[in-house]
Amino acid sequence: MTSHVPEVTAVVGLDYLPSGESDAARIPPAAPVVGLCLMALVLEGYDLLMYGTVVPSLLTYTPWDLDATDVGMLGSLTGIGMLVGALLAAAVADRWGRRRTLLAAVVMFSTAMGACAIAPTPEVFGAGRFAVGLGAGVLMPTAAATLIEFAEPRARARSVAMGFVGTCIGGILAGVFPCGWCPPTASDRCFSPAWCRG
Repeated sequence: MTSHVPEVTAVVGLDYLPSGESDAARIPPAAPVVGLCLMALVLEGYDLLMYGTVVPSLLTYTPWDLDATDVGMLGSLTGIGMLVGALLAAAVADRWGRRRTLLAAVVMFSTAMGACAIAPTPEVFGAGRFAVGLGAGVLMPTAAATLIEFAEPRARARSVAMGFVGTCIGGILAGVFPCGWCPPTASDRCFSPAWCRG
């Protein structure tokens, strides 16, 4: 008596699946994770590089009376925040889990960017930029670890590379749409497409 052995088909991203499996089962398990991390890193890249597009407006904003040194110091606060965030990322992710840490980081730097848009003083604006960096610093290593965890060994480098393309995309969008949604009569002091300051 012979036993029936189901035919198997090789699928990219998976080792082998029976030929009768549905197409949904053939999707690599890391694909949704790559997509989510990609979107999160697009937001991060946008938040980080948006500052460069508003430096001329900050220098000409009379109520704050900032010079080049002040603007440079405000910009450096983001880098300091990223350093602190990166150092804390492992401990926070081990305690809360990577998914919660990832979501918290996105919420933090996005909320902080909104706070920068309505900041009444340079000090509040600087605190917001530090918080942007803090969230971004936590996000980057957490996203990398998450991508590696869910990817197959042979596809780990590709998954990380595809996810971190989002940072470049976000930076491009920050340059293309810095103040693209502001009314023509509004002030050019914009910190995101959705906010205009008079």
